[in-house]
Amino acid sequence: MTDEVDYSGAVTPDSTDALAELSRLGTALTQAQANVKELETSLALAKKEVVNLSETQIPELMDEVGLTRFTTREGIPFKVSDQVFASITKAKKAAALAWLDNNGHGQIMKRKVIVEFDREQEDAANELTASLVGDYGDDGVLCDKSVHASTLKAWAREQLEAGADIPLELFGIHVRRIAKIG
Repeated sequence: MTDEVDYSGAVTPDSTDALAELSRLGTALTQAQANVKELETSLALAKKEVVNLSETQIPELMDEVGLTRFTTREGIPFKVSDQVFASITKAKKAAALAWLDNNGHGQIMKRKVIVEFDREQEDAANELTASLVGDYGDDGVLCDKSVHASTLKAWAREQLEAGADIPLELFGIHVRRIAKIG
């Protein structure tokens, strides 16, 4: 049995229906992939235009004329407001979490406890798991500190509004004026 057939030649009346269908499907796949690439390019351009309009052109003009809300002649209402963005990178995670702990904001962190055992330590792992399940329930045992993205964003917004002195670069905090419809 042959693993590969070159079917680039002309279709003859003797050709099997399966090979003709494979040829048609191969052509259809190539066209579908080209369509996807074209649509992805169009989508990327459309997203850039949305960002340009909502984060640059409209906020700048609204600021220039002193407005925060506007309704177009067509009845489309939109407003411009400051949006706070924050994120903790892996490289800054330890320093950011230490800063939160040392400055009275440790309560916004989630904690996970994770204990790893080698294969030879299965008895110890089972014993610890049983003990922790007995003390804390059957939800699993993990340990890692983190701050949920929406919690960090809300905390950053509150700190900025309160005028608190926080290390913006440590938490990737920045403010952008963004126009939103509605």
